[in-house]
Amino acid sequence: MHFMQVRNEDVGTALLLVSAQLLEQCQHQHTHEQQDLSTVHTQAALDQYAHNILSKRAKYLHQQLASTIRHRANATLCLLSAAASRGGSNTTHLVQALDLTLPAFVKLAHPPK
Repeated sequence: MHFMQVRNEDVGTALLLVSAQLLEQCQHQHTHEQQDLSTVHTQAALDQYAHNILSKRAKYLHQQLASTIRHRANATLCLLSAAASRGGSNTTHLVQALDLTLPAFVKLAHPPK
């Protein structure tokens, strides 16, 4: 996606998707490689990045999930999935930070017709 084509209201959505892609790509890229010291530091930094998003931006993530614009909610779900796939404390923190009683989850479970 070219940066000039992104509308102002979609910048947040683009950042959610880029963050999700970063967390996923770096996770899969190093699963089969020998882990050297730089890889360990990179993985730790990405784990901390995911943790910071979940802890400091939980309200924003809830707003995006409840958005009437479906691609915003989908981008948020991609990020939450990528953060959870990192495992460890991120998965636990995700369960604690995410309000699973949101009416948005019921809405998201039923695709538009």
